[in-house]
Amino acid sequence: MTVLHLISSLRRGGMERQLCNIIASNDPEQINNHVVYFNETATNYIEEYGLQDSVTLIDGEKKRWQRLVRIARRLQPDVIISWGYKEAIWGALLSFRYGFSFVNGSIRHGVFKNNFSGYIRMALLHASKYVMANSLAGLKANKLNR
Repeated sequence: MTVLHLISSLRRGGMERQLCNIIASNDPEQINNHVVYFNETATNYIEEYGLQDSVTLIDGEKKRWQRLVRIARRLQPDVIISWGYKEAIWGALLSFRYGFSFVNGSIRHGVFKNNFSGYIRMALLHASKYVMANSLAGLKANKLNR
């Protein structure tokens, strides 16, 4: 199984640590994890978790979509997991265009931000077939308590 993770950065933080722990706990013979991140920041997660072979940085705004499509088409992932709302947009587009399964993992806490990005995130969550959250409060805040 091949899993493509989309995340904004690999700086030290909660969602980044969750992602690295998930990858570190998987058997690499059964699950091929690949991480694409979009902002270069100082981090030692890559070295700490031994992710050098499974991480790709797509920096800059130019041709970001084309580079991401090339990676996804090369990997042919069984599932794409997004770790933020901007990444959820990319994942949803890849899923729609190429038929990859998509998991929206942009919920990490129980706070709903009453602004444009908060409503975009909620709309994407409601449109996603699969949603991943680390708390029931996050699901409730986004009106997803199914």
